[in-house]
Amino acid sequence: GEFSRIPLRVRARAYFFNVRDEDGLTFSWRVNGEAPPGSEDPFALSIEFGSDVPSDFAVSIRLSIQNPASSREVASQSINLTFIK
Repeated sequence: GEFSRIPLRVRARAYFFNVRDEDGLTFSWRVNGEAPPGSEDPFALSIEFGSDVPSDFAVSIRLSIQNPASSREVASQSINLTFIK
């Protein structure tokens, strides 16, 4: 995929978990293999880039969601995005 806006914002939705409220789930974000700085909203990721970010800059985002009450309820997804000016 591609993106052209900065900051890059990604929002997560947890489907098919046996919980009444998503607040009971653990969201674990990774950007290019690193944990991003903490956010008040675990369902959203906002990535800031400097104004000098080059075109074709690649970003890998991975999200894992787990239900702490059930070790079998886990989901993860990765996406690779390229910045296009």
